[in-house]
Parts: sequence; structure tokens; C-alpha cells
Amino acid sequence: MNYQFPNRSVVIKLGGSIIHPEDINTPYIKEFKEFIEKNVEEKKKFVIVAGGGQLARKFQLASKEIKSELTQEEADWIGIHATRLNAQLLRTVLANITDPIVIHRRFKIKFRQYPVTISSGWTPGNSTDHIAAILAKDFKTKVFIVAGKPEYMYDK
Repeated sequence: MNYQFPNRSVVIKLGGSIIHPEDINTPYIKEFKEFIEKNVEEKKKFVIVAGGGQLARKFQLASKEIKSELTQEEADWIGIHATRLNAQLLRTVLANITDPIVIHRRFKIKFRQYPVTISSGWTPGNSTDHIAAILAKDFKTKVFIVAGKPEYMYDK
């Protein structure tokens, strides 16, 4: 990974399809960790929003198989908790430079004394793509990266 950022703050939506495509993608996460650490040394600050990916889909499908009348809100909460697990993984591997709390509410997130802040999903009805876009707008960042497998962006 070799990117140059024009300003200090960057919002990255790291899709669950990258973090956990079938199994945890440890080679990519190691490379991502090195990339973030290098840029933090250059005084960059990051908000990283973790997606749910296959982890979310597997649990949602299993729940629907067991409880056929699974509501959309219930499926969303399963997805949110998958994003929280993926976010916790990122927070753990970046522990020396990351806020110790995974943020799961919009107005709790801010650039604090830590150069990296990790966010998960927030509430039913909001994709992590949408959350990352909101945060990019909130922080007025000029750099907003969506890294993932889908060829489109969820906006709801």
C-alpha cells in the first residue's frame, strides 16, 4: 500500500469482505497495520469504520434459517455486532496508536489524543458505508476511502 494523502485526516471504510472474506485475512490486516502505522508517523489521523462482511451474512443467514420470520431490524443488529467484532480486531492490532474504545455512536466519535479511532456499525438501517460517509462529512476530510469487495456503495 503506497498512498500519499493531501491533508492530515482520513476516513477509511474497511469492508468486512476484506477483513473477513471467508476467514480472517491476516496477511492483509498485517499490511494494513503497517500502512496505518507509517502514516501515523507522518502525523496523519484516521477514522477507520469496519464493515461486517461474510461474518455478518453467515450469522444473518443462520438466524433466518432458524427463525424464518427474522425482521430486518434483527438482521441489522446481527450485522452491527459483526462490525463490532471486526472493529475490535482492528483496534487490538493497532492498540499502540488507537483509541481504546470502539466507537458505536455518531456523536461519541471525535479526533482525540489518539491518531486512530475505530468505529463499528451504529444503528439498524445504516450501513457502514453510510456511516463512513457521514464521518467524512462531519470531519470535513478531503480523503474518504472505501475499501471493499462490492462494486457499489450502500447509502442507507
